[in-house]
Amino acid sequence: MSAIKLKQIDANKIQLTGALNFDTVPALRQQFTKLFPFMPEIIVDLRAVDYCDSSGVALLLECLRLARARQKKILFTNIPTQLLALARATAVAEILQIHDNNNSN
Repeated sequence: MSAIKLKQIDANKIQLTGALNFDTVPALRQQFTKLFPFMPEIIVDLRAVDYCDSSGVALLLECLRLARARQKKILFTNIPTQLLALARATAVAEILQIHDNNNSN
């Protein structure tokens, strides 16, 4: 398991790498809050997330709330299997509008 890293790929895309857990989510939430006002649309690429617990799912919900509050569209892509299973088990997948996940993790 590794610490989480956030990298802005372009004007609309953010890539996360590492672990989304109780220890890493608070700092990541602050980074998202700072970036959101400057992004016209938000695409969060989760391909390189290697671990996720319920704190990670809560972060995605918080990102959705932030985006909606700013009337912006947000899309989560390349969702790892573990995170997808957590989202489905808690019925959060529907809220996050996760329909198709072409990730083979």
